[in-house]
Amino acid sequence: MGPRMRGPFLALVTVAILVGLVCSGVVCWTPEKHGWEPPELLVREPEEALRVREGQLVIVGLPGTTLDPLTKDALARGHVAGVILMARNIEDTAQVRSLCRDIYLAVPPEEPPPIICVDQEGG
Repeated sequence: MGPRMRGPFLALVTVAILVGLVCSGVVCWTPEKHGWEPPELLVREPEEALRVREGQLVIVGLPGTTLDPLTKDALARGHVAGVILMARNIEDTAQVRSLCRDIYLAVPPEEPPPIICVDQEGG
């Protein structure tokens, strides 16, 4: 082996040894042997808790001018964070006031209030 090949060869051998040491440490090391407890973020959540957490990122539309049972149930369970009102959901001021009240009452009082958005087109 010539002097020009010795440097890269030694570097390659060194890296191979380090990778082997790291891999053997990973294979031999187990959490139970060392009393390691996983942080809360790594603990698997129950399915319902996960749906509530995901639901806090979701805002849904309503099919009509009143709060439908499916959306009401989703709000009550925390599966959605709120609703968006569009032209199809609005008739007059009294109806919108009643709809917003029903949306707020669908969420349990100990939970954060629902988000109510309005879709407004045309500036």
